[in-house]
Amino acid sequence: MTMSPFTYWLRPTLMAPLLAMVWVGSPLLAQEADAMATVNGNPIPREQLVQRLLADAGASLLDKLIQEKVVEQAAAKAAVTVTEDEIEQQLTDVRTSLPRDKSLEEMLTEQGMSMVTLRAQVRMRLRLRKLVGDFKLDETQLRNYYTGHRWMFEEKEQVHVCHIFHHNEQALKLMKLKLSRGVSFEELAKEVRERAAAMLAKGDPPDQGEADLGWITRELTNLEAPFLELAFRLKPGEVGGPVKTDTEYHLIKVIEHKPALKPTFEQIQAKVRETVYAQELQSRMGERMAALMKEAKIEKMLELPEVEK
Repeated sequence: MTMSPFTYWLRPTLMAPLLAMVWVGSPLLAQEADAMATVNGNPIPREQLVQRLLADAGASLLDKLIQEKVVEQAAAKAAVTVTEDEIEQQLTDVRTSLPRDKSLEEMLTEQGMSMVTLRAQVRMRLRLRKLVGDFKLDETQLRNYYTGHRWMFEEKEQVHVCHIFHHNEQALKLMKLKLSRGVSFEELAKEVRERAAAMLAKGDPPDQGEADLGWITRELTNLEAPFLELAFRLKPGEVGGPVKTDTEYHLIKVIEHKPALKPTFEQIQAKVRETVYAQELQSRMGERMAALMKEAKIEKMLELPEVEK
């Protein structure tokens, strides 16, 4: 899956330090009665929570806020603006780059990051990107990258495979006989799935199953050699087996086949350009950030509290 360039900037952080920065200076800090929780009637005061948050993450969060302020000032000086629509588009790109079964909100929860922090990072990245501006890549640079990273653009031979497996070879031979009489592989797979579910419902371990393994290669797989040899010998639509592995027998159906590809530079020049441009952009943005930080006059007044362990 292609990753959004902004996904790179998603880093685990704490949501709580954001609250801590809001709480600092509140007149309620000194009031132990303002409890955040109680344990057997004993309060955990707000001040204790704030001190722990500052001690654990105050310095790193302050550094992030300083970077955001430095970029904000540089953007204002250069009349660079970032719209809410641009931020929303980047968030959409991040959502698209995530696995199908995971939402952006779930990912943020796992990383302990708030949407406020994510939007701030995206805004800073967009400002920095505009400060860097556009640039061109020459063909020699692209060809050199292709020559040194040819393997990145090559594709191994692949097959999309489904299989039915059983501990009993004779059972699979009977299934294959059904295939010859017009029953589809998908119908057999459904029957196997239902029988396995019924066995589980009774508390018995199933002796059969089925699965769509997706795309597999000879190199990047933990499948056994007999399985692979048959899978790569079959043509799309064909069913082969039973074939024996260490623990069971398999009927294999190949859905689709992709031959190995070793594209020339001319065939993938656009893809090479996209890859090199993204890397060069990342480098230039890092250099620009370092230069802005070096030029800025920064004074830190944060005093981290000493927290009893």
